[in-house]
This record gives sequence, structure tokens and C-alpha cells, in this order.
Amino acid sequence: MARIRHLCHAPIVEAVLDLRIVPLPQGRYATLRPTGHAFEKVEDVWTIEGPVSVGSTMEPVTTGTRQQVGYKCTWEGGRHVALFRVDGFTFSRLAPYTTWDTVRAEAVALWQEYQALAGSPSVTRAALRYINRFALPGPVADLSAYLLRPPAAAEGVAGPITSFVTRVISHDETSGADVAVAQLSEQAQERNRLSLILDVDVFRLFDPPVAGDEAWSHFPTIHDAKNRAFFGSITEQTAEMFA
Repeated sequence: MARIRHLCHAPIVEAVLDLRIVPLPQGRYATLRPTGHAFEKVEDVWTIEGPVSVGSTMEPVTTGTRQQVGYKCTWEGGRHVALFRVDGFTFSRLAPYTTWDTVRAEAVALWQEYQALAGSPSVTRAALRYINRFALPGPVADLSAYLLRPPAAAEGVAGPITSFVTRVISHDETSGADVAVAQLSEQAQERNRLSLILDVDVFRLFDPPVAGDEAWSHFPTIHDAKNRAFFGSITEQTAEMFA
């Protein structure tokens, strides 16, 4: 396990803070349009509910109902994204990442506006998701220098790893949250490189639902679990790449 600390060049491509609520009536979406922030763009968010079939051209065809469920707000050139929906609130910070304290403060301010618009909703789920991307020198036949739980080729199969995906969900007794860690490869932008995604998703469910303030009180332990899952997935050598 790598030593837990702040990484000056963290490989985070997106950090997501998400709160799900007891859903509001569908028609309430119009009351969720935010006005108290200098957004660069505010767009409608829609969902389609109903059956999906495959047409004669093999393209998916839906006969469901299209409904507006909220608004998507972006600013700072798209590096910040906030969703105000009838089923919850989401805040995303895209690369370059700053700090947890900064992300949390920005999310809190927006949540307070969402909470006022939604009428102090009850929260059913609080989550943090951090998506990290590593560009490793390739080809790679053994990922154990970078990952503590690396995927491996079958015994008797020699050669570099070209593609992989793993996902493990476990319950963290310290935080009371569930922790999902996914490791997968993606097409590298540079030749002779292996692009690796480490996706850490930590979420806590509330049954019965709780007030917003109580849900927020769990984010310190959720964030701690996220850190333990991230640094518990990589080697010290990997952490040093981003120190």
C-alpha cells in the first residue's frame, strides 16, 4: 500500500460528489433552475422512460416518454459541472484537480442553493467517485509494479497485457460505506504506452432517508475511505509518479 498523502500532480481526471434524494414530483423540475451562480451555460436534462427495441437498421428505437428532470450547469470552460435534478444533486470537477477542501466548499455552496430550491429534501445516498488515469510505459506484461491487485494473464500465456477490466465492491466497516474499485485499460493516445483507469466509487446508503446536514456529516469518512481505497490499490512507485 502506498503512503496516503496529497499528490501535487494527482492523476484525477474527474472528481464527483453526488447526493440522491427521495424523488420530487416530476413536474417540480422547473423550480430547480439555479440563479445564484455565474454559470456559463445552463442546459435542460432529459430522461427517456419506456421500452427500447432494435429496428431494421439495428439502431435502438425507443417508444418511451421523454421527460425533463432538471438542469445541467457548466462554468470555467466546462471544468465544473453541476446537475440539479428531481432525484438529486451532482457536482463534478474535471482535470486539473485542486484539493478536496476546495471541491467540498464549491459543492456545499451549490448544494445549499439546490436544497433551498428543492425544499430541504431527504437524502437516500451520498457518494464520492474519483476517476484516475495513468499513462504507463508499455508494453507491459506485469502490472504488479504499479497495482497491488493487478490483473494477470493466465498461466502459460506469455506476452504483454493488451486489455483488462476488473471491479470489486466491498463494505468498509470504518465508514459504513460501500467501496467499488474498478481497474481497466483504455486506448492509449501515445504509441508504446498503456493507459490505465483506476475508478474509485464510495457510497453510503441511508434507510430511512436523512436530512441534508446529516448526509454531509458523513463525507469526511467517505473521503477517507476513498483515499484508503486509492492508495491501497497502487504501489509506492506509482504514487511517486504523481508526487
